[in-house]
Amino acid sequence: MFNNITLTSSMRSNLYALKNLTTQMNKTQNRLASGLKVNSAIDNASSYYQARALNNRASDLDALLDSMGQSIQTISTAIKGLEKSGEMLEQAAVIAEAAYEAAIIPEKAWFEAQVGENGAVVSTAQELKDAIAANKETICVYGKIDYFENQTLTMKKGQKLVGTEYFTGYSGNKKFSEINFSGTQDKAIQVANNCLISDLSLNFESLAASPTRANLIDIQSSSRSIIFNNLDLLFNSIYKTSGSQGAIRCGSGSDFTLSGVINIDGYGIYGNSIACAGTCNIARNAIVNIKAMSHSGTVGYGVDFFSGGVLNVYGKLNIESDGGGIWLERSPWSGCVANIYTGAEVTIKSNYSYNIGYRDTNNYNKLTIAAGAKLNIKDVDGEVSLLSNGYVKSNNSYDASLYLSSSDLLNSGSFEVVGNTIDWSTWRAIPERGDVEEPTRTVYDKEQYDSLMTAYDEMVSDSSYQGINLITGGSLTTMFNENRTHSFVVQGEDMRSNALGITIREWNTRDDIAASIKEIKAAMGKVRDVVESLGNNLSIIQTRENFTDKLIDVLETGADDLVLADMNEESANYLALQTRNNLAVNALSLAAQSNNSVLKLF
Repeated sequence: MFNNITLTSSMRSNLYALKNLTTQMNKTQNRLASGLKVNSAIDNASSYYQARALNNRASDLDALLDSMGQSIQTISTAIKGLEKSGEMLEQAAVIAEAAYEAAIIPEKAWFEAQVGENGAVVSTAQELKDAIAANKETICVYGKIDYFENQTLTMKKGQKLVGTEYFTGYSGNKKFSEINFSGTQDKAIQVANNCLISDLSLNFESLAASPTRANLIDIQSSSRSIIFNNLDLLFNSIYKTSGSQGAIRCGSGSDFTLSGVINIDGYGIYGNSIACAGTCNIARNAIVNIKAMSHSGTVGYGVDFFSGGVLNVYGKLNIESDGGGIWLERSPWSGCVANIYTGAEVTIKSNYSYNIGYRDTNNYNKLTIAAGAKLNIKDVDGEVSLLSNGYVKSNNSYDASLYLSSSDLLNSGSFEVVGNTIDWSTWRAIPERGDVEEPTRTVYDKEQYDSLMTAYDEMVSDSSYQGINLITGGSLTTMFNENRTHSFVVQGEDMRSNALGITIREWNTRDDIAASIKEIKAAMGKVRDVVESLGNNLSIIQTRENFTDKLIDVLETGADDLVLADMNEESANYLALQTRNNLAVNALSLAAQSNNSVLKLF
C-alpha cells in the first residue's frame, strides 16, 4: 500500500513559493536568452500575430525595394545613354551648320539647268561679256572673275546678273561668286531698266588719276525698277583725286531698291558709298551696312542725296563714316527728302560735324521721321547721342547756333531711340583692302556626319538594362505596394534617328543641308524633352524608394515593440528572483527544523 508523505503546512507553503520562483526564473532566463518577451502565441497571442503580420509586410516591401532599385538603374541607364547620344547630335549639327555656312556650290552643270536656255553660267570675263551681248536673261557668275580692266560692263534692259547663292539660297558672310574690276574707267557696271544684281561680291579698284566721278555701279538717269540684293560692294580709289566717287551712283529720275543683306565699303576723295539724285528704297527686309571713308584731309558720306534725291528707309540702315551719315545735298541743288518710316531702324556713327544733315535756303529739303522709327546716333567719341550738338543741320549754315536741336526734333514727332548693337570693327563682310581671298569650294566631311548618326543609333540601341531599353520604345512597370495594386509605368520613346525624322541626305544643295539642320535641331529638342521626362520619372521612383525604405523601418520597429523584451528590466527581474529564491530556500530550511527536533528524542 502506497504511503503518502505528509509535510507540514509551513513546508508546503515554502515549497510552493519555491516552485513559482523557479518557473519565473526559467521564463526570465528564456527572455534574456532570446531577447523576446513573446516567443510564441502562448506567450501573447495578440502581440505575436500582430508582430508577425508587420514583419511579413516589411519582408514583402523589402522585396519591392529591390525592384525599385533596379527600376532606378534602368531609367538612369536610359538617361545617361540619351545624354551622351545627344552630344553626338550636337556634333552632327556643328558639321551640318559648317557645311551650310561654307561655300558649298554644286557643279556648274547644275546651275546651267537652273538658268535655262535663255540664261548663261559664266566663269571668265569673256564669257560674261558674251552673255550680256547675247542678251541672256539670267547670267550666273560661277566662281571668281579677274579682271575687267579699263572696261565697263553694260547690262541691258531686264537682265539679271546673279551669283550661285541666288539659286542655292545662301546669304552668309562669304560669297562664292565674285567680279573684280580695275582700271581708269569711270564706272565698272552700268545698269538699265528692270535689272537685277544679286548675291555677288563686286570690287572696283579705281586707278583714274583725275576722274570727274568714278563709281562701282552707275544707274543712268531715268532708269527704273532696279533691284540690288545680297551684295558685297567694295570701292577703292587709289589716287587722291577730286570728284564724286563711290559704290553706287543713281541719276535723276531713276529708282532702285536695296534688299537682303547689302554691305558697302566706299573709299576715295569725297567718297560717297551711295550718291543719289533719284530714289533709293531700303526694303523692309533689308539690312544695309555702309562704311564710307576718305583719303586724309577729305570727308566721305554714307548716303548723299542731291537734285531732288529721295531716301525711303523701311528696313535697317547702319552707317559708319568719317564725314556725314545721311546728307541732303548742298546748294545749288535742293528738294531732297529723307523719310524714315515706322519700323525702320537707323544707326549712324560719324566722325565729322553731323550724322544727319541738310541745308536749304528755300526750305525745299525735308527730313521726316515717323512714329515708331528707331534711331541711334553716335558722336565722334562713340557716345550715344540723340541728334544732339548740331548733328542735324538746317538753314544753309554751318553756324552751330542754327543747328536743329534734339528737343526740336523730338517735339516734331514721336519715335523710339534704340541702343547701338553693331560691332563696327567686325561687321563688314568683304575682305580688307589688299587682302581679297579667292573664294573656294569648301570640302565638308559628309562621311563624318553619317558616321556620327550611325554611332548615335548604336549608342541609343545599347542603352538597355536587364533587357529594357526606354529610349527605343520599351516600357518599365514598378510596383509600389505589397498588394500590387499601386504601380508606376514609364513608357519609353523611340529616340533612334529615323524615329526622330532624321533623314540621311546627299546634301546636293543648301536646301538639303538646311533640312538636315532643321531635323537635327528638332531631334536635339526632343532629346532634351525626353531626358527631362525620364528625370522626372526617376525622381518619382526614388521618392517611393525612400518612402518604402522608411516604411520598412517603421513596420519592423512596430513589430519589435510588440515582442522584444526589455533586457534591463529582465536582468533586474532575474536578479530579484535569485534573491527571492535564496530566501525561499532558507525559509524552507527553517520550516524543516521542527521535524529535526523530533529526531533528538531518540
